[in-house]
Amino acid sequence: MKKINKVHVMMTIFGIVLIAIGSSICNYGQVGVDPFTAMNIAVSSKLGISFGFYQMLINLVLFLGVLKISKHYIGFGTILNMIAVGFLIELFTSLWSSLFPIAITLPLQVVMLIVGVLIMTLGASLYMRADLGVAPYDAIALIANEKYHKNFAVSRIICDMFCAGVGFFLSGPVGAGTIVFAFFTGPFIRFYDTHVSNPLLAYFDKQGTKKSTM
Repeated sequence: MKKINKVHVMMTIFGIVLIAIGSSICNYGQVGVDPFTAMNIAVSSKLGISFGFYQMLINLVLFLGVLKISKHYIGFGTILNMIAVGFLIELFTSLWSSLFPIAITLPLQVVMLIVGVLIMTLGASLYMRADLGVAPYDAIALIANEKYHKNFAVSRIICDMFCAGVGFFLSGPVGAGTIVFAFFTGPFIRFYDTHVSNPLLAYFDKQGTKKSTM
């Protein structure tokens, strides 16, 4: 695991906030949310409990499995993601409703879908590349790639399709956005890894090296 420093911490926090913002934009636009969120919203609705609370519980279950299989994916980012994302999605969705009480037209839905997916996957890339631990759900595809030599993007698509299926069966917020998330989350994260997150880390690491030699 990379050395913990303030850059990694800020990337983790900023990335998790972006994930929640991206998901909430899609949720408010009624275009469907990412598969994991869609499944959790559907199940929590059936159980009659808060989505944020339920997502925290299901993350805890997955956390125990990841902890047993591959502990090095567990860290500050894992705990923050487990606790905060569900509640932040609820908060931001409510915020958009209060700030922008407008009719959601089809053209606007298309824009919100594109923006939501791009923001959410950027956030996922930032917090994962910060290497301070990842969400238990995100760790599934990473573990499949590391231990079983399965392609990360393919593994992520399989996980997302399973969650989307459960969400659809339980009448959750599954829509065009859910399908886009299911097929493009992995590839988009890899794109951001290459063009944003890794260069950003390299830049700050270089700046840190310069300061230490002065």
